[in-house]
Amino acid sequence: MGMHGMITFQLLGPVCVKLPSGDRFPVPTPQVRALLVALLRQSSTYVPFDRLAEHIWTDPPSSARANLRTHAAALRKVLNICEAGFGRRIETSRGGAGGISAYRLLVDPTQVDAATFTSLADRGQAELLAGQLSAAVQTLTAALDLWHGPIGVDLPNTLPLQAWANSLTERRLAVIEDLAEARLQLGDYTGLVAELRHQATENPLRERLIELLMRGLHVTGDRPAAIAAYQDYRHRLAEELGIEPCPPATDAPRLAKRRADQTSPVHISTGAAGYGRSRPRIDHFGQLRDCFGVEPILR
Repeated sequence: MGMHGMITFQLLGPVCVKLPSGDRFPVPTPQVRALLVALLRQSSTYVPFDRLAEHIWTDPPSSARANLRTHAAALRKVLNICEAGFGRRIETSRGGAGGISAYRLLVDPTQVDAATFTSLADRGQAELLAGQLSAAVQTLTAALDLWHGPIGVDLPNTLPLQAWANSLTERRLAVIEDLAEARLQLGDYTGLVAELRHQATENPLRERLIELLMRGLHVTGDRPAAIAAYQDYRHRLAEELGIEPCPPATDAPRLAKRRADQTSPVHISTGAAGYGRSRPRIDHFGQLRDCFGVEPILR
């Protein structure tokens, strides 16, 4: 999704440079890849030496400055191979003693898949909140299509890179959830339950995923499986964390009278567009119990 005819940088998976032809050019060594990621995280902005070193080394060696120059030279070589003269976009800033104090890489954010992903995720959330469900599905799908593998596995295990990879992985899960929400509200159930089952298996303690899975099972007519999903989640929380999904229902007789054959979609506010902002915890499962009458069945 970068600028037409220019190289783009793929960070959402193994780090590489994507050529205008569509071919991917690998970036050698974890250290050079870490330098590229650190520069692209603040594209066109000077990144000081200390910050770059934190990305590359857990414990920077005494030769870190010399090593960084070597890694920068290797990165320039890769960029020049990908596009003639592109290596000159790595610029340096010199400190008072004449040594290099910072580097920057001059690129447009649209050339970096992680930046494009974040922009699409934000737009998709806004569309979902505004009730523009078809647009949200299209936008969120485009965001997820940018991923081409697990993130960070080919990078040094440094704290800044761990935090960066974890943040993007968390955002990807939020996008998956937003997309499922939009599809549920549209009545587009094809393949949705299978995808939600897969994600719930990978993230068994993630409340919103389980809530979406229960709703997907319910609206596709598998109410017993929806209840079983809740039971499994509740037991996992009790065994692993010693907590309940939410406070127990207080009006079991009323809940028991809920129609067992209710099949209409359940529209529950999930706070999707509040990603990254403080918001009250939403009692997903309290609302679901009101819909499904799950709690009395469990008692």
